[in-house]
Amino acid sequence: MAFWMKLNHINLCTSNVPALSPLFEKHFRFILDDPQEVRTRHANLCADGYLPGPVEGMTRGRDC
Repeated sequence: MAFWMKLNHINLCTSNVPALSPLFEKHFRFILDDPQEVRTRHANLCADGYLPGPVEGMTRGRDC
């Protein structure tokens, strides 16, 4: 069973696209095998200084 990490919206403005690429490579893998992996990715974003907001469970559209 796969768990989905849903990204509702992101607005990243940059004048240096190559420098922003590692952010996506390190933090954004959208289909994960374990809900703990979602929480780990969230913690890694926080540790790197980003403010992603809380992890939320799916409330519609998929089984939680």
